[in-house]
Amino acid sequence: MAIDDKDFDLQGNNISVIYESDFQGLAKLRILQLTDNHIYTIEKDALHDLISLERLDLSHNALTAVPKRAFKGAPALRSLQLDNNQITCLDEGAVKGLTELEILTLNNNNITTLPRDMFAGMPRLRALRLSENPFACDCHLSWLARYLKNASRLAPYTRCHSPGQLKGQNVADLHEQDFKCSGKCADGQRERSVLIKVLCPHPCRCADGIVDCREKSLNTVPSTLPEDTTELRLEQNYITEIPPKAFANHRRLKRIDLSNNNISRVAYDAFSGLKSLTSLVLYGNKIKDLPASVFKGLTSLQLLLLNANEISCVRRDAFKVPHNILLVCDNR
Repeated sequence: MAIDDKDFDLQGNNISVIYESDFQGLAKLRILQLTDNHIYTIEKDALHDLISLERLDLSHNALTAVPKRAFKGAPALRSLQLDNNQITCLDEGAVKGLTELEILTLNNNNITTLPRDMFAGMPRLRALRLSENPFACDCHLSWLARYLKNASRLAPYTRCHSPGQLKGQNVADLHEQDFKCSGKCADGQRERSVLIKVLCPHPCRCADGIVDCREKSLNTVPSTLPEDTTELRLEQNYITEIPPKAFANHRRLKRIDLSNNNISRVAYDAFSGLKSLTSLVLYGNKIKDLPASVFKGLTSLQLLLLNANEISCVRRDAFKVPHNILLVCDNR
């Protein structure tokens, strides 16, 4: 397409990822239609050059989260449509800097809570839609009631989904004392932990159980993965260690590739709980020593690659692994 096009319609395609380079050089673009695709990830700085963009429609896609500064580079946005996705989490800085925004729609997602005062920097906002979301009306959401009381035309039909006694009530009709948290905000903490579970670690790509973090300049193993992850690709990063129980919350994992990093330390329980793991690739790192029983419990393991490391001494019980494993460990 010509770089001076002002209206770009990509709706109804099979787009799944918005890559960083997709819209480079389109400084004059004003309208971008991406509705009715399968978009689940927007890479960092993907909208960086869209300084004239006024209208962005991402409705009817598969987004589960809106990360910090997702729309950085598009400061002129007036209309942002995110309806009918699977959004559960909006980072507190997701829409920061969008001071020209007039229309924001988030209907029919899976949003349970919103960052405090997230609309405060939008003085021009005249249309806000938040209906059909399962809002948890606890102490973390009391600010929204105050905001909607002062802006009565915004976000009509925004209702509570929980707790039970508030289900179906309009958020704007509630009072401060109606918003409660049990204990030390235990409900809110559980909520956030659930949200984290569905997130794809930035800047990786996630689809069909595969988390692809290859060549992303990562320094650490991602702390959160989607619940359905079966394969984790971490090749060619700058990871230096595998910490204790690094993958313990992701017991569906079948393949982990950590080749060509800078790993020199592996915790003795780094792979704890991975009974379904069939392939573990640690090729091309700086591992000198393996802790006792580091591979204990990997009862399904069939392939273990340790070649091109600096291992000079192997503990007697380091390789308590199944007899049918293919073990490759030529080292110095």
